[in-house]
Amino acid sequence: MSSSIPPTGRDALLAGMTSRIRQSLDLSQILATTVLELRAFLQVDRTKVYRFEAEGNGHTADSF
Repeated sequence: MSSSIPPTGRDALLAGMTSRIRQSLDLSQILATTVLELRAFLQVDRTKVYRFEAEGNGHTADSF
């Protein structure tokens, strides 16, 4: 079933990120791309991705 409704900004962001993720298997490249795209989409000065480990602790995975 096809929709004639144009994708929202959020949908376009997710589609672009998914496309780039499929082009790379390098986690650091995926995170760097995600941070930059989120920053542009949200129109903010900085973004940060915080990665949680299975034990509950975490660290900054990438930021800009």
